[in-house]
Amino acid sequence: MSTTTVLVPLDGSRFGEFAVPAAMSVARELQAQIELISVFEEESALAGSEPTAQQFKEWLHGYLEEIGARITGLSGVPTSRTIIDGSPADRLTEYAQRKRVDLIAMSTHGRGPVSRAWMGSVADRVIRHVDVPVILIRAGEESAVDLAQEAEFKRILVALDGSSRAEKSLELTTRIAKVTGATLILLQALEPPIPFSSPYLPHAMQDTQAALEEGRNASVKYLDEVKDRLERQGIDVETEG
Repeated sequence: MSTTTVLVPLDGSRFGEFAVPAAMSVARELQAQIELISVFEEESALAGSEPTAQQFKEWLHGYLEEIGARITGLSGVPTSRTIIDGSPADRLTEYAQRKRVDLIAMSTHGRGPVSRAWMGSVADRVIRHVDVPVILIRAGEESAVDLAQEAEFKRILVALDGSSRAEKSLELTTRIAKVTGATLILLQALEPPIPFSSPYLPHAMQDTQAALEEGRNASVKYLDEVKDRLERQGIDVETEG
């Protein structure tokens, strides 16, 4: 069995580092490894700055080395470091798919010296395009992150749309739930049908409401089926339809 890999994108900011304790906890529980990664976008990095691209890259390399050493020293989790060039969202998505990482842990905000505004918009685009489970950590105030403080998982939200592709995320989240005792919250969001009314079609609104109710009933049934399957594995599960 191959080693589980948790990919942690960092942009050099304290905001980005808020994902590190969560990644450490998951990696330690699953006996996984952590890969720290940053994407160097030269035009963004050098905007309004004096240092050269090479100086920025050297700084970034040292930064990832330092974070990796701290992770291993505190938790014993093995780490590796990678720097790639290009557009952050596109390159992260491509890299995660190509390397077949098992999980991405990233902060929802970040403004590092290597890029003026990296993590927030990148996180949004990554979760829309990557075929890998993603743990999003909301960053707190701009202060140093205590890597020694273990992240505790109590409730994990899992968004499902009824597809087998979405259910792939359950493979890893169930493993995390089993070793941490966390509760899985299964969520399916329904997109309401476009309301339509016309004096020539008096039943259009009723038909729209009927379609919405049918969708709700199908969602409840589906989530209950998944919940039953997971509870038979000894996992605490709640549903939100």
